[in-house]
Amino acid sequence: MNRSPWGVVVLSLVLAAMAWASWQWESRLPRQVASRSPNAGESLRLALKQFPLPTPAAPADEVPATEWEGVVKANPFSAERWKTPEDILEGSGVPAAPPPPARPVFVYKGRILMGSAQRAILEESVSKKTHFLQVGQEVAGFKVLDISETQVVLLETSTQHEVVVFVAAKPQSAP
Repeated sequence: MNRSPWGVVVLSLVLAAMAWASWQWESRLPRQVASRSPNAGESLRLALKQFPLPTPAAPADEVPATEWEGVVKANPFSAERWKTPEDILEGSGVPAAPPPPARPVFVYKGRILMGSAQRAILEESVSKKTHFLQVGQEVAGFKVLDISETQVVLLETSTQHEVVVFVAAKPQSAP
């Protein structure tokens, strides 16, 4: 690109004039704004006329102490909130032992044959969690002893009782 030297000189002069004009405008701006705006007290009065403050609420009546007890018990950070009278032993103040967890109930959905290995499909009826188990595996405190086409034999490890879970009935198809 070929530029004449006069073009560079003209561009420099235009930029210098713009810089000088902006400096002049900026130096006069604070004086113009200060001369137009009212003093701080006047601007506050104008703002309060346009946007009045709400009136303060009347003082509340004295709240009975019995109502405050409910508020204290509802404190989400208090450990006492979660205790019930059944949890505390009579007169000792020691929490009672938690009840043993409920024994899971299994539903035998079917089995999968993979060569000589087979797996039972068991579903926990409450949590709807599905387990694919083979003989010898443990789940929820039970050990799988035997898998057949119609039933699965489980051993409850804590009590050593055998539990037999039969295959779930297949839903009947509509005609």
